[in-house]
Amino acid sequence: MLKQLLNNLLFFTLIFINVPYKSQDLDSTFIKGKEQFEVGNYSAALIYFNQIIHLQKNHRKVYYIAGIASYNLKDYKHATTYFKQDLILNPKNTNAFIFKAKSKSQLGKNRSALKDLKKALKIDSSNVLVLLEKSNILFTQKKYTKAIQAYLKVNSLSPKTEIVFYKLVFCEYYLNHTTDACNYWSRLEDIDDFENYETIIKTCKLTN
Repeated sequence: MLKQLLNNLLFFTLIFINVPYKSQDLDSTFIKGKEQFEVGNYSAALIYFNQIIHLQKNHRKVYYIAGIASYNLKDYKHATTYFKQDLILNPKNTNAFIFKAKSKSQLGKNRSALKDLKKALKIDSSNVLVLLEKSNILFTQKKYTKAIQAYLKVNSLSPKTEIVFYKLVFCEYYLNHTTDACNYWSRLEDIDDFENYETIIKTCKLTN
């Protein structure tokens, strides 16, 4: 009797395991996750996204958005893992490289982040967002001379980007290139929108 019950249990278990999860069910779960994501309920969104990953590990859409949700929750470790998996499935997704780099940078892994951005630039050497993130990481590392070169390349591709001039101001300022810092400062229209602007204003007024 007990043997028969165990055999029946095994039979029904095997049936359950081998029943494929319908693609429309996965699509429905993904839509629910996106709905939560779009209203900023990132934790709730991740519940849906992880359900999909559990059922279909090679789902091509879910890892990137799960990574963004984790990034927005400041869970940079898990975000890095999601972006890494996305790039296995979508190796030319430059946005995944950018956010993987941003996540690593938040974890203090700037050298590794720059390697990711280097890979992204091999895919698209003129990607302004990749170049901007590279510039920002160099700035964070206090490699101001290299950062200036990177920011100038961004500016050549996307002129009049205010954040670029702002960063150039401080790169030059930290290198004690006061004249150059003030020249870049003069190109900023809304300097009061940025941090530490009073320091630059005072410095440039003193040099004029």
